[in-house]
Amino acid sequence: MSDPFSLVPLREAVTSLGLDRHFDNRTTLHQFVTADDRIAEVEANPERFTRIDVHSDTWRDSFRRMYPARYDVRHYANHAVLAGDLDMDALAGQEIAGIVVDGDLELNGSIMNWEIDTSAAFLWVRGNLHCRDIVFGCMDLVVDGNVTAAGLIVVTYNHGHLLIKGDVRADRVIIDDDGPSTIGGHVIARGWNASPNASVDMRSSEWIKEIRPEFRDEFFGADDGFTCDNGNVDLVKALLAGRDILRDDKAQAPS
Repeated sequence: MSDPFSLVPLREAVTSLGLDRHFDNRTTLHQFVTADDRIAEVEANPERFTRIDVHSDTWRDSFRRMYPARYDVRHYANHAVLAGDLDMDALAGQEIAGIVVDGDLELNGSIMNWEIDTSAAFLWVRGNLHCRDIVFGCMDLVVDGNVTAAGLIVVTYNHGHLLIKGDVRADRVIIDDDGPSTIGGHVIARGWNASPNASVDMRSSEWIKEIRPEFRDEFFGADDGFTCDNGNVDLVKALLAGRDILRDDKAQAPS
């Protein structure tokens, strides 16, 4: 059973939950556009308005069928204990812009964000986060405290915003691609950082150097590129399935 939450309309949450400050200088919230937002954009542009309005007197109704009426934010006013995975891609499709937890989040499951170029719900934990795995693609994930994951934390693409202000403890942490991920504290985990733009205290490496030789042909072609059309997705799925495909590496101790 999961803790209850309140649904706060995104327009209200911008000020009431401090999202205006939280997303300052970032564009994550701009992806959550409603039908009324789209209509207002057209009406504010005389040339576009004339072009559309001349050809259709029902274009506003069409916009209301195409775009959501509103987005909401799930707000947990205290610590939250949740069962199951958080599918951040699916939440965005359900017109949930994001989740804000005022305290710690104890998640009996994983945070999953496989999409890399589309909309994903954001997650802001104002305390500490405990979960099984984190697969991070294009979402906005901010944890004001520490993160403890039983399994894997992997950053798969550069279109998201990852900020963990405290320490991270996990089985493995893999920062892939060239995104500006930030971990403010120690990283106590096996793994590596492949992003020159990341701010993390981890050794530098990349997938092809870490894969065990007997699995190389499964995941890499003759040109050393991924055999998977979606980049590292097959590698990540193999790790989540518990396959022993990586060379042995030691967990990092706090410096």
